[in-house]
Amino acid sequence: GKCVVKSHSESEFLIFEANYYDFMKKFKRGPQLITPKDLGYILSRTGLDKNSYVVEAGSGSGAATSFFSRFVNKVRSYDNREDHSKIALKNLSDSSLGDNVEFKIGPIIDNIESEENVDLLFLDLPDSHLILEKDISCVKNGQYIVFYVPSISQVQSIFENLKDNDAYYME
Repeated sequence: GKCVVKSHSESEFLIFEANYYDFMKKFKRGPQLITPKDLGYILSRTGLDKNSYVVEAGSGSGAATSFFSRFVNKVRSYDNREDHSKIALKNLSDSSLGDNVEFKIGPIIDNIESEENVDLLFLDLPDSHLILEKDISCVKNGQYIVFYVPSISQVQSIFENLKDNDAYYME
């Protein structure tokens, strides 16, 4: 919504409610934020909806966590570092987001086999390829694993772990 306020000199100002992007620009940063254009592509490409369950590894500053929480039923976010989880939790609470988010401290690789019915496994980790050594049948058939990695050597590690497995489709 919007409202009009007057200043001491009787000038009128329109006040608008902040939207999600406004909150995201104010997020406290620890690790680098994932860009909105990347998050938008992931959302549209994976077809997430209000019934979806997302498991994320690498809470970071909570940008992806908060973005997904706006569109899905539930997000569980793992991070090895408690300081990152605290930043993400604060960012979500400051922006009134994240009622459907659960933060877990610890490595996803030790917890993935206890997950089930996952629509998106989102990995923003330097060694995310190691997850492929685990049983990842928690990801529903036809659903997605997204590796968000910045370096070509990380992409090579993912492909090397996938090359003998015909069950996966890479894009």
